[in-house]
Amino acid sequence: MKHVRTIMSLLTCAILIACGGGTSSDNNGGNPPPPPSIKFVQSANFTNQTPNPQSSYTTTFSDNVASGDMIILAFWWNYPPGSSIVSVTDSGGNSYHQALVTPPGNDDNAWIYYASNVTGGSPLSITVVVSQSTSDQFSIAALEYSGVSALDVTSTDSGGLTGDNTTSTSGNALTHEANELIVGVSLSNELNTTMAGSGFTSRFASNYFMVEDKIVSSVGTYDAEFFLPTGCQFCGWQAGMATFH
Repeated sequence: MKHVRTIMSLLTCAILIACGGGTSSDNNGGNPPPPPSIKFVQSANFTNQTPNPQSSYTTTFSDNVASGDMIILAFWWNYPPGSSIVSVTDSGGNSYHQALVTPPGNDDNAWIYYASNVTGGSPLSITVVVSQSTSDQFSIAALEYSGVSALDVTSTDSGGLTGDNTTSTSGNALTHEANELIVGVSLSNELNTTMAGSGFTSRFASNYFMVEDKIVSSVGTYDAEFFLPTGCQFCGWQAGMATFH
């Protein structure tokens, strides 16, 4: 009887392991774990339209920022000649890096900055410091995302609109990861009529500036498009796109 019990115990262990009931160092069938899903969490924004000259501009999230998330900051500045961005910081001490600035760099541009794997735990305030005090317009959109940690590719472009040509685009770029976040920025001379491109969600729109995003699930060639439904006979535009994974 002792030998029978031993054989039965061995058979039971073999069945449990074969059926997944045993302990294994690989619980995913030898495949890598699925990537974390990319999610938009919250946004904060600020637009300066006052005649009081300012050299710094701040926006603050209303809710706590989760540690490990990414903050993407998009802003537009109509700046005096010779001015520059001095710094981008936040109240949590996170480090920000410039992803892009739209061409051609005359007296107004849009920028995208980002901070990866942030230290959160509070409603962070993000501040942009500029080299000259100015009363010119300045708009900021701060966006928090989970599931992304690195910049992949960027593209920028500029051009002109007519009554028939009502689309501006960042230009194409090829992504390298299956799941990526696309953030696009647009500037134009057309006031308050810009619409998000196909499949994009508008995250911020103020005066001549717009920010949109889209999450894609396959490697491919993408751009950020913006539509001005009424056209603009003598309008110039700038656009940019940054992708993150």
